[in-house]
Amino acid sequence: GLEEFLEVAASALEKKGATPYYVEQSAAEGRAIFGELDADGDGVLDPHEFYAYESGSYAGMAAWRMFFELADGDRDGGLTVDELVKVRENQGFGGSAAYYHSKRWIEVIETLKGS
Repeated sequence: GLEEFLEVAASALEKKGATPYYVEQSAAEGRAIFGELDADGDGVLDPHEFYAYESGSYAGMAAWRMFFELADGDRDGGLTVDELVKVRENQGFGGSAAYYHSKRWIEVIETLKGS
């Protein structure tokens, strides 16, 4: 359950010399992630819920949600070619997971736009 999830993370961080503040911040993030993974809200991750975390699909979807938040300038729920190109100017974008998940896609869009 959640407590085991947090204990494993805290132990790993402490072994790496993380400060108590960082460990607590990580625990807060872990609670939020666990809550999103626990689709049925029973406090335990079943194999399907755990797979979303372990396979990386949860992280990929979180990166895409962040990407849309950053890129959707007019907040209409869709992205235009101009928004896809302009997102690179957003200070929160460079180096983010959203950047790494979308880098190739943006390069293709820019190539098409330049044609």
